Amino acid sequence: EKVLHGVDVSLKRGEILGLLGRNEAGKTSLARALATLYPIDSGSLRFSGEPVGTSPRPSWVWAAYVAILSVAVATGYSFHARYEVLASDFERQTSTWDANDHHRNLRGWMLLLDLATRLWTDVKFVSGVLSLLVMLFVVIGEAAIRTVRGQKRQGDVKKNVLLITSEDAPAYRLFRDPVLIKDALVSRMPDTLSPEQREQRAIALLKAGGLQLYDRQGKPYGSAAEYVRGGYQMRHCSGGQRHLVYLLSMLAAEPEVMLMDEVLIGLDLNTQARVLAMIQHMATVRLASVLFITTDLMPVEFICPKVAFMRKGKIVEQGPVEQTLFRSQIDDVKVYVQAARGNAHGRHATALREKVVEVVKEVRGLMAEAML
Repeated sequence: EKVLHGVDVSLKRGEILGLLGRNEAGKTSLARALATLYPIDSGSLRFSGEPVGTSPRPSWVWAAYVAILSVAVATGYSFHARYEVLASDFERQTSTWDANDHHRNLRGWMLLLDLATRLWTDVKFVSGVLSLLVMLFVVIGEAAIRTVRGQKRQGDVKKNVLLITSEDAPAYRLFRDPVLIKDALVSRMPDTLSPEQREQRAIALLKAGGLQLYDRQGKPYGSAAEYVRGGYQMRHCSGGQRHLVYLLSMLAAEPEVMLMDEVLIGLDLNTQARVLAMIQHMATVRLASVLFITTDLMPVEFICPKVAFMRKGKIVEQGPVEQTLFRSQIDDVKVYVQAARGNAHGRHATALREKVVEVVKEVRGLMAEAML
């Protein structure tokens, strides 16, 4: 069953695009399709202007198919006409042979060879066959090149486009209790970094994310440097802290495109502010493209210059936040915005905005320290 219909979306370098919609609108399916995790039945997916996977054939290829079919039909008619002449000639010559002639079979094969030679010297037939072979070679070669290029681009997508999600609790599946916090953070870092640089990045990211562990009495203990160098394991982290480490590990990978699906779930206000500040930094400084998927209107208002609204697998509205959400003439968008902007929304949005402003300078400095 198709879940996406006529979706046309693009992300420029350094752009943060918010994606809003109710549950089952197709937001996560779109993210998975962009990450090449779901097949695309029609249309195309492009990365840096190049098609990913098997792209639609160019129009000239279809024209070549028509030409091949035409040449094949003409060649077939030429062969059939020439064959009838040669066959009647063969029958006429062999009809006079003596049945007791011991050289009858040899003479027959020699005659067949002569007739075949005469067939291959037929200009129409030979030119048709050669044209057919050349066009088949061109079309097959084009298809092979297109497939290789598409697969290469698909590999580039898997390397540079990261789907960052809270779905299926990846923080729990990937980062089990025995896993070290350090190992969880460096698992996706580029191979070009030295061990010292990896450690430095891990510490700076933990500081930027504001990770602080607490004992059973609620007292804080340890620091970011100790968590990395002291062999602390993921079992020391709460559920929200595991999710934070998961997010930090994704940022450490230096992705070109981040498909972020409900990444603020399970995070407190302070951590949400820090994550939003890091997302802004990745877009403005690293020029990463971000698709920010959420059902919460508040972070979209804050960090997304543009937004798209999905409904039943279609993007029904897309453009600047103010125009798309607050001046929309579509009833679904109006109802959604009115429901999202309740009394608590204003207080929460104000508190989050103040918190982001408070931590943004610190976060940017730490991200620079992490070489991000």
